[in-house]
Amino acid sequence: MPAPIAVGKAAANDCGMRRLRLLAGAVALTTVTCLTVGFLHVLGVVPSEQEDWIPLGLYPFIAVAFLAPTIFGLLIALQLPRNRIAWILLVGAMLPCLQLPAEQVVGAPWAYQSEAATLPLLFVWPVAVAFVFPNGHVLSRRWLWMIWIGVVSFALTIGLKLFDPEPYPPPNADIDNPVLGNAFGQFVVDTGLWIPFGVGVLVTLFAAALAVILRFRRSVGIERLQMLWLIWGAALIPLVIVLDIVMSTWFGGGGIVTFSLLLVAQCALAAAIGTAVVRYRLYAIERLVNRTLVYVLLTLVLLGAYALITVGLGVLVGGDSTWVAAGAALVVALVFRPLRAGIQDLVDRRFRRARYDGIRLVRTFEDDVRDGRRAPEEVGSVLAEALGDPLAELFFWLP
Repeated sequence: MPAPIAVGKAAANDCGMRRLRLLAGAVALTTVTCLTVGFLHVLGVVPSEQEDWIPLGLYPFIAVAFLAPTIFGLLIALQLPRNRIAWILLVGAMLPCLQLPAEQVVGAPWAYQSEAATLPLLFVWPVAVAFVFPNGHVLSRRWLWMIWIGVVSFALTIGLKLFDPEPYPPPNADIDNPVLGNAFGQFVVDTGLWIPFGVGVLVTLFAAALAVILRFRRSVGIERLQMLWLIWGAALIPLVIVLDIVMSTWFGGGGIVTFSLLLVAQCALAAAIGTAVVRYRLYAIERLVNRTLVYVLLTLVLLGAYALITVGLGVLVGGDSTWVAAGAALVVALVFRPLRAGIQDLVDRRFRRARYDGIRLVRTFEDDVRDGRRAPEEVGSVLAEALGDPLAELFFWLP
C-alpha cells in the first residue's frame, strides 16, 4: 500500500500541473482576444483615433506571427507545464498584443505613446529562448549576469521611451502627446541617457547569439538536432533582411513582400522551437536545411541574373521597356530548372555527401545500362551500395 505522504505529494503535483495548464490556456486566450480586437480596429468596427492602423491585407500576417509562438507555447505547456520555454513563448507573444486593445482602456494618446515605447518587446521572446534553449537552463551561472543586463536594458529602454517629449508625426499629428515637452523626457533626449540602455539591448542580442553558438558546439545527439532546429529558424530572419537589402539595391525596395516574409520567418522560428522541444520529426532538419540553402542560393542567383539582364538589355535598347522586363523574365524561367539542379548538386556535395555519392552512383549505372556495359538485373546491388546498406534487397512483382 503506497505511503500517505507519497500519495499526497502526487495529488498536489497533479493539481499544480492542472493549474499551470489552465493558466497557459488563459494566456493564449488573452492573446487571441487582443488580436481579435486589433482585427476589429482594422475593419473599423471598433473606432480609433489613430490613422496609421495596419492595412487589412497585412494584418493576417501580423496576427499569425503572434499566434505561432502562442500555439506552440500552448502545445508545449499542455505536455510539459513546467517547461520555461513554453512560458517564454506564451508571455512573449501576449505582451506586445496587449497594445491592440489599449486605446479602449487608456485612450489614443497613451496608447500611441506606449505602442512606440514597447517595440523592443517584439524581440524579447526569441532572445530569452536563445539563453535557455533547449533544456530551460542557462549554460552556466555566469550567464545570469548577462540575462540581468538584458532585463534591465529592455525595461529601462521601454520606460524612458514612455517619456518621449516629441509631438507625434503625421498622420497622427492631431493626437496630443500626453507627456509633450515634459522636463524629464527632454533631459533624457538632451543628455543621451537612453544610449547606454540601447547599447545594452544590442549587447544582449549578440550575447544570445553567442549562447546558441556555444551550446551548439558542445551539443551531441538529440540536443544537437534540437539546436539545429533553433539555428535554422533563427537564420531565416537575417536571410530575409539580406533579401530586403538586395531588393532595395536593385529593385527599389522589398516593401510589403519582405515585411511579410519577415513575419513568416518569425512563425517558422516559433515552429522550429516547438518541434525541437517536443522532439517531433527531429531528423527532418537535415532535409530542411538542405532545401533552405538550395532555394536561398537559387533566389539570390536568379535575382542577380534578372537585374544584370535588365540593365544590359536596357543599355542596348536605350532605356526602360516592357520588352526588357519580359526578356529578362523569360531567361530566368528557362534557366530555373537546370540552375536548381546544379545548385542542388553543389549543396549536396558540400553538406550531404552521402546523398550526392548515392545519386551519382545510380546515374552512372543508368548510363552503363543504356550503353550496354551493365545488365539491368544488377540494379539491386547498385541500390544497396548507394544506400550504404549491404543487406538491402530489391524485389520485383512479376505479372
